[in-house]
Amino acid sequence: MLKLRLSALIGVCVLFCASGARADSTFDLTATGTGTKISLVLIGKAVSGEPGEFDITSLSGTVDGYSATLLATSGPGVITESKGVNGWLIEYDDVLNMNEPYLDAYGLGFTLSDGALGNLYYSGGYLYAQLGNNPPSEEAVSVSVVDPPGVNAPEPGSLALLSALVAICLLVLRKHIA
Repeated sequence: MLKLRLSALIGVCVLFCASGARADSTFDLTATGTGTKISLVLIGKAVSGEPGEFDITSLSGTVDGYSATLLATSGPGVITESKGVNGWLIEYDDVLNMNEPYLDAYGLGFTLSDGALGNLYYSGGYLYAQLGNNPPSEEAVSVSVVDPPGVNAPEPGSLALLSALVAICLLVLRKHIA
């Protein structure tokens, strides 16, 4: 009987822990300036201990008609220097804050389908889009970030763990009932 209760307790604990595991968050970001039009979908993980901050792990969309791809950082929120394109480098940390101004001084680094580098960042009270190879163009932009409503699904790894633990609990229960 003790093993049966222990199995039930483990099952309840697993369900409780797995319910907190959520998939990455998705955001729609638009930025416009006098000559710049940016429309991106961002995917990121919440930064532990920093409410409203997200480490962006994926970026897709367009910048002035060119496809954009995220430049990966050396680690979550780590300031990283890009590889040179025509002698031009950028520093970025790929951190998004859901409170204005949304980005920090390092911002989001990305590459465009034409090979140019880009960066959205905050400096001196303004948000900037820095685009191009050499020399880069820099323009103040207005940015809007929206967290679209939706249901966060458990991560696949959490579902696998939950399934394995439920299966073990069922096997233990079957042994004791039979």
